[in-house]
Amino acid sequence: GCFANGEMDFEAVYHHQLWKRLGRRYPRCTFSVLNLGVGGQTAQGGLARFDAQLLPHRPDLTLLSFALNDCGAGLPGLDAYRRTMDLLMARIEEEALSDLIVLTPNFIAAHDNPRVHPEHRKLGYVEKLVPLQKDGVLARYAEALRELAAKHGAPVADVYDMWESWQRCGLDP
Repeated sequence: GCFANGEMDFEAVYHHQLWKRLGRRYPRCTFSVLNLGVGGQTAQGGLARFDAQLLPHRPDLTLLSFALNDCGAGLPGLDAYRRTMDLLMARIEEEALSDLIVLTPNFIAAHDNPRVHPEHRKLGYVEKLVPLQKDGVLARYAEALRELAAKHGAPVADVYDMWESWQRCGLDP
């Protein structure tokens, strides 16, 4: 996660795990899994990169997930986020001719904890990010994703709901 600061486990990253699982599930097929995500970017940045970085690949399936950085705009930014995600979903369907799966975000830290890297602590990440989780801002962005996915008939991999269920069970996500 972002609080790891400079650490990268290339075996454990999401896109590599997806590639490995697809290969195990469908051993007679060949898969290319491209991670076009850019750390720290918002949906608007993804939209700006759409023509140059997504369309040329002509994906069969696109997994779309923005919200963690977008929610930094707070509730006032929710309408702009919703419009941008709606446009991205439409363009994936109509221009990329790709199937779409929408992923809701994982939680942001709900409280200060020892896993926050000292560099991120100095930058004030705890003070900036924890309220987005605790005050339900990120939850509203996740709900907007669910609503838009339903509008577009896209399945949802509801990661946020999974994290919520862990919290309801008394785990500290």
